[in-house]
Amino acid sequence: MAIGFSIEVGDQPFYTDGPSYWDGGYEWVWIPGHRGKHHDEWIHGHYARHGKFQREHAKEHHQHHDQR
Repeated sequence: MAIGFSIEVGDQPFYTDGPSYWDGGYEWVWIPGHRGKHHDEWIHGHYARHGKFQREHAKEHHQHHDQR
């Protein structure tokens, strides 16, 4: 049995701002592209907020380098 694999045109299989960064007190981490819950859609790689607010990082503001 063969297994198929495809990457949608326009998908970004890598991060542009490192594996994580801080912005406004929150850490943002890279989530790689993956299949949706029902396997009928492709979720492109993106950054997502992770964890609780951290006061020591509240004044950090990140400039995104997204090339889309």
